[in-house]
Amino acid sequence: ARRGATRCGGVCEPPAFGTTSRRRPDVPRSDGRVAPFGRERGAMPSGIEEVSDRSNSLTGVMSPVASGPFDTRAVWQLTSMSVGAGIFTIPRVFVVLGTTHAAIWVVFMGALANLAMQRLLDAAEMYNLSSYEALSERAFGPIGKLLMATITFVATFIATLSYANTAKTLLLNTIVAFLMNIDVNAEPISLLGQGKTFVVLALMVGMMLPSVAKPTMGSNTWISQLGVVTVFTAAAFFIGHCSIVLASKNGHMRPLPSFTFQPGDVLDNVATLAFSYSMVFAVFPVLQERCARAPLSVVVPTIRRPVSISVGVSCGMYLIVGLTGAYTYGADTAAFGLENLPLTEPLTQLITLMVGISVQLLVAIVVFPTVQSVLFLLNATCGIESTGRLRNFIVLLLGALIMVIDTFLAPKVAFALCGSLGLSLGAYVMPCVIFISLAHAMTDVGLRVTKTRRFLTGVVLLFGLLLLFCSTPVAIMRAATPAVGPAPKTLREVVCANFADPVMELELNNCRSDLDTILMQLAQCQSELVERKHPQKPKPPTNGMAVLEQLPPLQQPVLSAALPQDVTIPQSARLSTQRAAVPPPPRTPTDPPALSEEW
Repeated sequence: ARRGATRCGGVCEPPAFGTTSRRRPDVPRSDGRVAPFGRERGAMPSGIEEVSDRSNSLTGVMSPVASGPFDTRAVWQLTSMSVGAGIFTIPRVFVVLGTTHAAIWVVFMGALANLAMQRLLDAAEMYNLSSYEALSERAFGPIGKLLMATITFVATFIATLSYANTAKTLLLNTIVAFLMNIDVNAEPISLLGQGKTFVVLALMVGMMLPSVAKPTMGSNTWISQLGVVTVFTAAAFFIGHCSIVLASKNGHMRPLPSFTFQPGDVLDNVATLAFSYSMVFAVFPVLQERCARAPLSVVVPTIRRPVSISVGVSCGMYLIVGLTGAYTYGADTAAFGLENLPLTEPLTQLITLMVGISVQLLVAIVVFPTVQSVLFLLNATCGIESTGRLRNFIVLLLGALIMVIDTFLAPKVAFALCGSLGLSLGAYVMPCVIFISLAHAMTDVGLRVTKTRRFLTGVVLLFGLLLLFCSTPVAIMRAATPAVGPAPKTLREVVCANFADPVMELELNNCRSDLDTILMQLAQCQSELVERKHPQKPKPPTNGMAVLEQLPPLQQPVLSAALPQDVTIPQSARLSTQRAAVPPPPRTPTDPPALSEEW
């Protein structure tokens, strides 16, 4: 651009960064390839890599280089990183926020995620760097790598907590439903106490430790592929089941509001949606895989359209799953959509078991970057070299933290907390900050960044900061707030209620009534014994008529004729007369045996 301006006498304006300028005669490169005139390697100062004339780096418009065979594998890889178990949390978001409100957020956040990834690709193409950490270091120096390692640790560790808790819940529900034929999803049931939950988590964490203790995960790539296939299959089954339920109701959908606005609910559920746009962490692995066959300046333009299509596919799946689940179950929609399916059906048990197993296997994949980040931070801050013993110790420590947090704390907000704290930084804030920081260097070499691009980058950055500083406190407060509502039933209560015999239940109720009668008679006998041991001396009556008023009706005619008006009956004689006057009640076969007076 400077050479062109010099030829024109300084009149020509340097082209904007990412726009296509008039082609000049090509010159051969040192490696035998042909490069545009004035864009040979080394022509840019400060080690900045050239920007290809054949691509529009900012708008993502495809160039002749990228117009070849479409890279469907890149779309699959990016989408598989985004669409995970968190897709089944979206129906509840549509219920809480309203259908239209939630749909707007899904599309809006997808557009912002696409803009953030396009800005990362701009910086990667400009500096010929194919890793997130390298770009951070180029933008902020050594502190940039530390910052990215910290973000990776936070995001992956919270995601590990959510995945471990989800796998534990799905596997336990499926086992109980299969063995006891109990629909665990029909009502809240507490399957295990805290002690047994800790033991189950210890077994699950123990199964993943050997895989995480390895220095690489190259031999476990099949786990990611299995997880993607399983989640897509479960999502298709969930949509099909909801469609069948709606068809059986003649298309009658649950009434739902289209728009609700409660600030706390909005911040919490938007953070949950942010968890679903994590494909930014797959952009650079996709670039590195293709850079082995072609230069980065050629690969980046071919990745731009797959990034946009992946975001579009993810948004479409989120909208379909969210709307069908919300309209099918309405206010009864569970926090995890699969928990609304009837778990007594064999096909539902199979799908739930598949998702539970795949999520359990994915725990090892998700926690692996956590271990790597801890090792890097220890080396960078304390100078501790990574060894096998240190790695095993960190793996054991992380496993213990997962067991304690998922057992005694509230893992229900793990998805929201991961979105507000991890994805807000990794998917929205850092890409924009890196681009803004490197945009000054782009301007120094004559490449102009347009105001529109700066404005859109600022919008994405503002949204990421809103998630970080507003949604995170809300998620933490809701994690500390105890759950409201009736306490869930225990598994013992549900089993007794399902397997009780009606005849035995009737006999048990009769025995309970007989026992109550016996207890009442025992209480009467006890009170009589107390009266005999400590009799209360009433005020003696003044005349015989007062004594007659205290006698039973059957004895009054007999004594009234012979008793003078001034005769006073002793207290002991009066009590014995009363006992003799009262006939004992007739016994029936169902009455308990009579009790003796002495007893």
